[in-house]
Amino acid sequence: MIFQHLIPDLGRVSRRDIALSPAVWIVVWGTFALFGVLCCLIGLLGLGFQSQQIFILGAALLGIAFVMSRMAPPEPDTRTTHALLALTYLGPMCAIIAFGPRGSAVAITAAFAGPLTAVWIVDRHQIAAHMSAATVALFMPSILGVVDTATFLTCACIAPTMWMLAMTVTEVLGAAERQGAELSRLVKRDPLTGAGNRRLLDEELEAELARLPHTHRPFSLLTFDLNGFKALNDTVGHAAGDELLKATADVLIRTARPYDVVVRQGGDEFCMLLPNTTTEDARALAELIRARLQAVRAFGSGISTGIGIATCPHDGHTAASLLEVADARLRIDKSVSAPTAAAWRAEVPEVAPRDEPMPPAPEPSDLAADWTIDGVDRRHLESLPLAWRMASIASAVYALIGIGILLWAPDLAREGLPFAIAAAVAGVALISVTSPPQIGTVRNQAYVAMPYLLPIAFASTTTPGAIGLGLSMFVGPLAAARLVDRRHIVAHLSVATVLFGALLVLHWDEVPTVLSTIIVISNLWVLGFSCVLVLEATETQGKELARLVRRDPLTGLGNRRRMRERLDKDLPQHAELGQPFTVVVLDLEGFKTVNDRIGHAAGDELLRKVGGALKVIAGHPAEAIRQGGDEFAILLPDTTAEEARAAVAAVRRTLGTIEVDGVTVSTGIGIATFPDDGDDVDVLLDRADHRLRTDKYGEREGALDSLEAELRASRFSDPSERPRN
Repeated sequence: MIFQHLIPDLGRVSRRDIALSPAVWIVVWGTFALFGVLCCLIGLLGLGFQSQQIFILGAALLGIAFVMSRMAPPEPDTRTTHALLALTYLGPMCAIIAFGPRGSAVAITAAFAGPLTAVWIVDRHQIAAHMSAATVALFMPSILGVVDTATFLTCACIAPTMWMLAMTVTEVLGAAERQGAELSRLVKRDPLTGAGNRRLLDEELEAELARLPHTHRPFSLLTFDLNGFKALNDTVGHAAGDELLKATADVLIRTARPYDVVVRQGGDEFCMLLPNTTTEDARALAELIRARLQAVRAFGSGISTGIGIATCPHDGHTAASLLEVADARLRIDKSVSAPTAAAWRAEVPEVAPRDEPMPPAPEPSDLAADWTIDGVDRRHLESLPLAWRMASIASAVYALIGIGILLWAPDLAREGLPFAIAAAVAGVALISVTSPPQIGTVRNQAYVAMPYLLPIAFASTTTPGAIGLGLSMFVGPLAAARLVDRRHIVAHLSVATVLFGALLVLHWDEVPTVLSTIIVISNLWVLGFSCVLVLEATETQGKELARLVRRDPLTGLGNRRRMRERLDKDLPQHAELGQPFTVVVLDLEGFKTVNDRIGHAAGDELLRKVGGALKVIAGHPAEAIRQGGDEFAILLPDTTAEEARAAVAAVRRTLGTIEVDGVTVSTGIGIATFPDDGDDVDVLLDRADHRLRTDKYGEREGALDSLEAELRASRFSDPSERPRN
């Protein structure tokens, strides 16, 4: 398959992936070789052409193909790609000249410049520049007067085809790249704080380790674990804990330098990857961060944290070893009393902050609202006006060329041309007053057939028939874009092949038409299935990345964004049906002990075990969620509070059997049921959180409620002291 390696890692579809695909490169230089062989054969056979010129052209094309076959696929937007693109239209120009007056035989090969330019070039101005140069090259033989009127008219069909193919492929690939970039950003972004997540850390660490043998520059890791975070969560509630995490991430992001990577690993654990940074520089930056966290007045005496440092290659050569060293030093640092903020400010050398601070992330609900669809797919593209306008332009081009033949070159017209012109005009009128058809409809099938029925109608009523074949280059791409079922695509391409084969029989005595038709039939399948695979890759990308955006990378459970989306969707449905919906929230007792005494690797193992157990308990259609840190939830549709107690009992029983390095955990659990405990998502979650704390602290809850109100009033009495999110 041409694009079988199109989706690396997270499924990103990009021009670079396509351009660097070895299979695509084989198709490119193989096309040059194929045309070279055909030219040599025609040169040997004569067939009424200037044999010597055509044979020389064939030898040149074979030489170019040989050189390209010895090269690696070039990077997009390089001098090499610009030179190769120039060959895609200068080569056809030379071929038109070599074939003399009957250059219409090979003019259609210039249409390949459109899609290749859109793949190899990103900047639209440069794409337009190449397309302009290709248009000039295409008409240059006519300007020089070395070809006949039929060739000029053939080029008049092919020129708009080049532009429309370039514009269409540019739009589709641009949409796919924007989708991939945005979804990848969300996949690697913690939805609460806007910092990166564990997936981003793993990716960036591997990239730095891969660069190390070439750069020989050290890099450092800083790991952070907040002091007192668990107590704040348990005392005031998870909303206050979320505010603390946001404030911490804000300080880290605004202190980070260009190219530093800030990550929330989970819970109250953060990490910074510092490229080109020695241990001494990392220590200076760590103390500056510690001082700035202590200075956050919204949290009383500030935010206190332990910090661990590891430097590559001194402390390890693998991601696991570096994280282990940093984790061990973090635990040592947490056991030592921290100096005062004043002492830090006096002793820490200033480290230049980043010039452009990372913008704060939108709230999770905003991110979810932006990506409620799976991304760019054929059903999304069906309504785009661009392709619909292209169809109108194509029909108009045929109508104008047909009228031009009748008025100025009637000797090129055959019987029936006026009817073909009328069909083209009717197509323009119909497209102008209707909307794009939906995929799967009969009207859509007729629309897909138009790119081969209309060219065949014109090729059958003109001589040579090559004049009308230019826009047949759209057959494959349009079938790929407008049909989902591969069987339907194959059926249309097969019908088109049969009809073009009949055209060969009808024009067997016209060598230009025969050659053009052979090129068209080859293009049908190559370009058609290339587009199919690109679009299928794009759809796979959208579905996979949208799934990952809603998944916790450590446990595989749904994340906070997934929970919010499902509650926003399911609660109104349950309200209409009069059904209850229960939310069970829990956080682990003993998790902090595992992290502090054994290490974060053991903590991760514990979270994975808990996540796996909750997934089994929840089953379907219920769903287990990891909200963050050691906080989990189970969503129970069509379940009353009484019915949910069976799941709660199973959770307590199962978690009591889980241990890591001899350490066991227990859990506090809170239950809230819609609509009895609230008919709003936020109210429901607040009630569940309140009952979670009641479950953990019992009779102390009343005192905790008073303390919560007091803390909220004192911490945020001045709006200017709120942490920036």
